[in-house]
Amino acid sequence: MPIRVRRIALILLAATGFGLAWNSFSGRGVALGRNAYVREGDEEIKAAFFEAFPVWAATVVGMMGIAWILMRSAGEKTMETPPQPDSPFGLPPFPESLRRVSVGGRRYDVALASGQVLDSGSASGSGLVRVRTPDQHETSLALGGPFNARPGQIISVVGRPLPDGNGDALIAYNHTTDQLELLSGLYRVHATRYLLPCFLVALAGSIPGGFGLGMLFHRLGGLSASLPIALATLWIMAGFVSTIVAAFICVRMKIRVEAGRTRRFVSEYIGDYRGFFQESSAPLARHFAGM
Repeated sequence: MPIRVRRIALILLAATGFGLAWNSFSGRGVALGRNAYVREGDEEIKAAFFEAFPVWAATVVGMMGIAWILMRSAGEKTMETPPQPDSPFGLPPFPESLRRVSVGGRRYDVALASGQVLDSGSASGSGLVRVRTPDQHETSLALGGPFNARPGQIISVVGRPLPDGNGDALIAYNHTTDQLELLSGLYRVHATRYLLPCFLVALAGSIPGGFGLGMLFHRLGGLSASLPIALATLWIMAGFVSTIVAAFICVRMKIRVEAGRTRRFVSEYIGDYRGFFQESSAPLARHFAGM
């Protein structure tokens, strides 16, 4: 069962509220402003904490900005492939505007492949569809997952070719049923790296974070060590906390960047791809009918 973060937060908030209300009105609570755990000097600690807090808050905001920039630029920003020749046999050419995709800091070229399905068994689970191409060759299209296509139906696949001869299938369209699906390759293309940005964000946060700790300890009397050892201690302490914060921030940013790229692809390109596919359906049907 998925974890419901909002529900957990509401439960914790309600429990805290009921606990504070009981403490205030039951007559058997403790004085929160001054109890057995509050000792001499605690007010000084509180003042020192609030003095360093703005530095830590600004550090977290800066880490979020750095993570956003690094996540958008991580990995290959431009993936170019050789130009695809125009379709022969009187079929509509693949428009130039649809051959290059640019979404959220990621740019890549795509290619079009069309064919008539020869068997449906390969299309059901393995993601490998056997087709006859317009030039009467038989080949397999790797879709990366199941796609609803039956023998005799005509499909088109838009994919990103890779230098090793393979590729990532992004979207598939069934010209017979007017079915368009996003494929798993689309999410791989839009994926971003995580470890290096997370390390850099943690490193960037450890410096001002250590400065905030220095303000805290300076207000409380400083560290009983030489200056190099004190600075190293502050940096290590801040680096430990910064690593935890950076891991959380980068996970969230990775999800946002990848989902944002896919949403932008759908909003800016899917309509044009569908229009081109629908325009190509009749010419493809006539072409394969005459083979």
